[in-house]
This record gives sequence, structure tokens and C-alpha cells, in this order.
Amino acid sequence: MPTRKTKTILALGLAAVVALLAVSVGFSATSAAPKRKLADLNIAWFLAGTNNTYVQTNAKAAYATAKSLGAKIHLFDGNWDATNQVNQMEHALADKKYTAWLVEAVDPVQECATVKQALAKNIPVFVTNQGLCGDDTYTKGTVGFVGGQTRAVYTRWLDYIFSHNPNGKVAFLTGPNLNYNTNNFEWALKKVLPKYPKVKIVANQRTDYTTNTAFQAAQDILQAHSDVDVMAANYSEPTKGVVTAVQAGGKTGKIKVYDMGGNKWAIDAVKKGDVAMSLPLIPYEEIKVSVQLLAKHWTGKAVPRFYDLTTELKFPGAPFVTKANASKFKPEY
Repeated sequence: MPTRKTKTILALGLAAVVALLAVSVGFSATSAAPKRKLADLNIAWFLAGTNNTYVQTNAKAAYATAKSLGAKIHLFDGNWDATNQVNQMEHALADKKYTAWLVEAVDPVQECATVKQALAKNIPVFVTNQGLCGDDTYTKGTVGFVGGQTRAVYTRWLDYIFSHNPNGKVAFLTGPNLNYNTNNFEWALKKVLPKYPKVKIVANQRTDYTTNTAFQAAQDILQAHSDVDVMAANYSEPTKGVVTAVQAGGKTGKIKVYDMGGNKWAIDAVKKGDVAMSLPLIPYEEIKVSVQLLAKHWTGKAVPRFYDLTTELKFPGAPFVTKANASKFKPEY
């Protein structure tokens, strides 16, 4: 029969095992957080911008989820300006009425220091969509990260495109400079491209994620590179600009277009054959889960350090939508 001392040793050993398991499955150390009322949760939400349907869907999810939980949330629109977003963060710090932060950074590196100021003041910070401080997913000290455009996702997307076009002359349209998703795309491109020595990148153009900007950029690319046979964009509104430019240039059927985003337009375009493949994003789920996990942490419960949104894509053939399975996926925006 075990003695009291033996029982104590066994209990300590069990606690160590539980702690080790928590780390191994990606749980942050939030179990020791104080239990607080959701009525006292007042979230300062720093959003990169509000000029497209993706972030507008984010907003619908944020307000609906906070209301259902009995928490409060205030949106700070960064307008794709990192300096503006830093000023907003500093204002929120000085205001002191916000008890937690939800952050989608315009410039994840530039804003790292300001976020750490909030952490130093014991303000819980949850990160969504855009990893912080050069991290791909979780940043130490924050509550957690929710996202679906990680380096691993871009690696899969590019590998699909290149494997289906091993001799392709490819043009890419991505987001703004310094943007986390742009950076992850560039990281993955450097990793995947050497596997396909016959693929030639003829253009790699930055955009502001809008259709009009992408349309102009795609027209310029088509004029400068008449032999381009593959074009891809990492958000559906730019993809729409690409398809429009391809059609206007009389190149339909001669250029394969690939998308990341999977909005209603993009999935319809896949069904029509205007887009060869789309890797869908789920902006409503992204913010719904982010607010839910932040609220869970607020009430003293453990939450995962990284919630991978691509695990929510459960249709046949996921995560890629093609003409063969497009009817099985329902877009969120």
C-alpha cells in the first residue's frame, strides 16, 4: 500500500505528465488565468482594413460572436497603414478601458513592440490571420493564434500549381509589402520553386487586395509577357481582376488562373472553368473562433496556441476546390 509520501510523488509525477502533454498538443499556459466575468471582457480589435468582403465578413462574425457571449468589442480600422494601427494601439493602451486585444496586424514586425507593451500590462492578446513578430503561427506571451494562410498552407498551394504546370510561365499577384500573408507566400515560393526547375516566374506583383488594382496589374503583365500561361492570386478579389483581364485580352482558355480565397465569385468561376483551382478561406469561422478562444481564456480555461483553419475544410478533395468538387463546398463570403 503506497505511503502518503509515495502518493505525493505520484501526484507530482502525474501533474508533470499532464503539463508535458499540454505543451505537446499546443496548449498555452492559460489554465492559471483568473476566472473573470464575460461581462467584463471589452475587446479592442485591431483589423488591418475594411475595404473588402473578407474583412467585412470578419466584422460580422466579431460582432455576432461577442454579442452571443455577452462581451463587448470595438473595431479599430487600420486602413492598411501600420503607423495608423500603432497609433490606435497606443490610444487603446492610454484609454485603459479595453481589457483584451484581438490583433490582425498591418505590419506584424513593426507592431510587435506595441503588442508586447500590452502584454507587459497584463492585457491578454489574441492574434488572428496575421502572425506577429516574425512568427509563423503562435507568438510567445500571447493567448493564441487562429489562421489559415500559414507557410505550410502556401507551400501546399504552390506545390499544387507547379505540379499541374511543371513547364509553366507563371505570374503571381499577392498582397501589400510586409504583409504576413505576402511574406508567407514568398517563404513558400523559395522552398517550392527549386522542385520545379522548368517553371519560370515571369512576374510577382504586389496589390492592395482589390479587384481594380489587380485588373490593372494583370493587364500590364499580359502586355509585358505575351507567353504567360499561368496566373495566380492569393485573394479572390484580385483573382477576379485577373480573370477579367484575361478575358479582355482574349486569352480565355490559354491562361490557367488559380485562386486562394474561395469566395462566392471564385467558386462560381471554378464551376464555369474560369478558375482552375481555389484554396478557400473562411473569414467568418476565423474571427468567430478567435473571439470564442479569447473569451474562453478570459474565464480561466486553457486554449490551443494554434488553431489551424484548414482543418475546418472537410469537403471531398479538401483543401482544394476544383470543377470536380466545387458543388461540395459552400463559401462563407
